Amino acid sequence: MKKSKINEKDIINDTNKMLNFIDDLDNIDIEKVDIEKLEKDIKTFENELIKKYKDILPKEDLDSKE
Repeated sequence: MKKSKINEKDIINDTNKMLNFIDDLDNIDIEKVDIEKLEKDIKTFENELIKKYKDILPKEDLDSKE
């Protein structure tokens, strides 16, 4: 199996994107937010990360089990 090369700059940039997104969520006006757009943005970002890091991420679902 070929080892995947992790681009450190990509990891840093993606981490910063996640942190910025979280910060934006923290500052969101819950009464005025377009929930459908927010859900779409979250799913799009999630899919981008999964596609980009598919060789590194575990195959099983990353959500914690309850």
